[in-house]
Amino acid sequence: MLSESQCMVLEKALTEDIEPRKLAAYLCLHMGLSVAEASAVKIKDIDFKAKTLTIRNALARTLGTNGQAGRQYKIISSDAARTIPIPPHVYRLLQKNTHLYPNKHCYIISGEQDAPKAHMLQNQLASINTKYQLVDKISTGMLREAFIRRCLACGLDLYTISEFVGVKQLSEMQRKFGQYLEAYIQRIDKLEKYSLDYEPLLVPNPDSGKRMNLLILGAGSQGQVVKETAEALGVFHKIAFLDDNTDIKSAIDTCENYKRYVELYPIALPSFGNCELRAMWIERLEKAGFILPTLIHPMATVSPSASVDAGTIVEAKAIISANARIGKGCIVSSGALIDVNVVVQEDCHINCSATVKKHSVIKPFSRIASGVVVDVQPA
Repeated sequence: MLSESQCMVLEKALTEDIEPRKLAAYLCLHMGLSVAEASAVKIKDIDFKAKTLTIRNALARTLGTNGQAGRQYKIISSDAARTIPIPPHVYRLLQKNTHLYPNKHCYIISGEQDAPKAHMLQNQLASINTKYQLVDKISTGMLREAFIRRCLACGLDLYTISEFVGVKQLSEMQRKFGQYLEAYIQRIDKLEKYSLDYEPLLVPNPDSGKRMNLLILGAGSQGQVVKETAEALGVFHKIAFLDDNTDIKSAIDTCENYKRYVELYPIALPSFGNCELRAMWIERLEKAGFILPTLIHPMATVSPSASVDAGTIVEAKAIISANARIGKGCIVSSGALIDVNVVVQEDCHINCSATVKKHSVIKPFSRIASGVVVDVQPA
């Protein structure tokens, strides 16, 4: 069976100087078609609007006079036609090369309307193998096997793969590809949805993808500042609050239900003024899989040599000077001045118009009051 590195070399060869035979081989490698199917597919079998391929014919040997397989080939109808989705990368390649086919009745493998000759695909692969020395002897079946191996590696189940490639016997697939099968026993967790206390995750519309949505824990005064800072940045698609005060209409839920929103609002920040509480929620959010942002208001001044860690907000008109370091989970309020070489360790709150003089080190969970000038030099 072809290794992944061999497949990548083959992929490169098939997508350079493209001609019809290479496109047919590409269908074997990326859609699992057999050589008989790839040799019988016509342009009209592709629905470019629905992005599907219908396999209804195959290239087969005729019967000889003694009932055995003869030397001639002809196109015959498949036992059971099947329509399968075209992967995006295959669709792009086909659409890009429609100029190779004068009309919809042309065969993919030849670009002509006449029935293709046998061994066209094998000859093309043999030529590539001679050039790149992939294996001793290459066959079209190896491309189909590589496709199945990749499907298994991506977590597709055996039944789905069998339906896609048109194999009726699951036992045959299991015997041949058993070494690539994996038991996903951890998926037993999915049975939780049948319990009475199950609360499903809120997930975004699959068509919209995962958005830059921000969840703010705490809808009080500091929460409003966080919201306005996030809005000023202009990067978030949606911003929502969680708050345990159910009278706050802007909150969509209470804080204890935060795990439900990790898919819909993948970015989250606690806005509590209490440093210990904020630190506790930062730990919870990270364990639940949320992303902690660093919010720096466009009207704040932050030196290029300064560093600001995740989970920290720097409000409007705050100044962070050269080589200053602001730890994780901090609040640097409006008008605060962090002077040169200052270190503000994690989970601190530097209030409005407070000044931290140069070379000072502010210990974790410190709260510097508004307007205060602090000079805490390291021992």
